[in-house]
Amino acid sequence: MKVVETVEDGTFVITIEDAAGGLASDIADRAFLPFVTTAQDGSHAGLGLTVCASLAASMGGTVNLISTELGLKATVTLPLSADF
Repeated sequence: MKVVETVEDGTFVITIEDAAGGLASDIADRAFLPFVTTAQDGSHAGLGLTVCASLAASMGGTVNLISTELGLKATVTLPLSADF
């Protein structure tokens, strides 16, 4: 796993990248919707990315997912200061 934190143009950016195979395109398209999960046994509610995206949006930021050759890259951007 690789984690990189940067500050760019007044925005805090954290990128987390893994090599765990990524997400299938049908799941990636719905990844931020509530109750979408890849857990075959139902052990995960599928709310983690929904909550993360909602929290980031409430702070004026975003969460993005990009499939890579080996896995998945998640990028969270947050403004360093904002009026909420």
